[in-house]
Amino acid sequence: MIQLKLAPLAGVTDWPFRVLCFEQGCDAATTEMVSAMGYVCAPKGQTSTEQLLIRDEREPKLVLQLFGK
Repeated sequence: MIQLKLAPLAGVTDWPFRVLCFEQGCDAATTEMVSAMGYVCAPKGQTSTEQLLIRDEREPKLVLQLFGK
């Protein structure tokens, strides 16, 4: 059985694009790289980091890609 997986693409793999890929038969997708320290230290309401972590209910298998310590 062939598994179709979407690799992370900087500036491309946001949630609307991933949903389109799942609708076209993708089995799993990966978010863009998210800085762990950037997420923890970001001021409340900063949308740039939060936007990378949005997951839609139409994404059955989503891998979150964190980096940092």
